Order: sequence, then structure tokens, then C-alpha cells
Amino acid sequence: VQVEWCKSWAWCQRWGEEVKLLKVEMECVITTLLWLTSQWRLRSEEDLPSSEELKVERRVYALRQAHWLDAVWEQFEARWKLAVARRAAGASARVYKSGW
Repeated sequence: VQVEWCKSWAWCQRWGEEVKLLKVEMECVITTLLWLTSQWRLRSEEDLPSSEELKVERRVYALRQAHWLDAVWEQFEARWKLAVARRAAGASARVYKSGW
């Protein structure tokens, strides 16, 4: 029984580490998306030598990319917050039920 308890405790510790790593990775993805969005917005403001029509098309494309990345960021953030909230609610429910 002690060996099984030790195995379970080690598994639980590893699971906790995985959850921490996942949260860090989620933050890295959000940070990267925000950075990419800002880069596209900067590109939309660049004044490169070209025809007026090409400048407008370049600006529209850059703003479209920034808008798309904003949408991806918002979806990721909303889904991840929901997943974290569900996980926290589920973990507390399991702890209560098991008597820990």
C-alpha cells in the first residue's frame, strides 16, 4: 500500500508540474500573438516608396493580419480562461468529494 501511495504521490507531483508548464506555454502563445499583432500594425504605418495604390493595399493587408491575430488572441484567451476555471472548479470538487 505504501508503494502504491508513493507512486500516486509522484504522479500527482508530475501532473502539477505539467499544469504549470502548460500555463507558461499559454502565456508565451498569448505574448507572441500580441507581439505579432503589434508588428503588423507597425507595418501598416510604414511609408515605403511605392505607388499610392500599393501603399493602400499594403496597409489594408497589414491591418487585416493584425485584426485576424487579435481575433485569434481573444479566442485563445477566452478558451484558456474557461479551461483554467473549469479545472479549478473540478479539482476543488474532487478534493471535497474525496475528503482531502
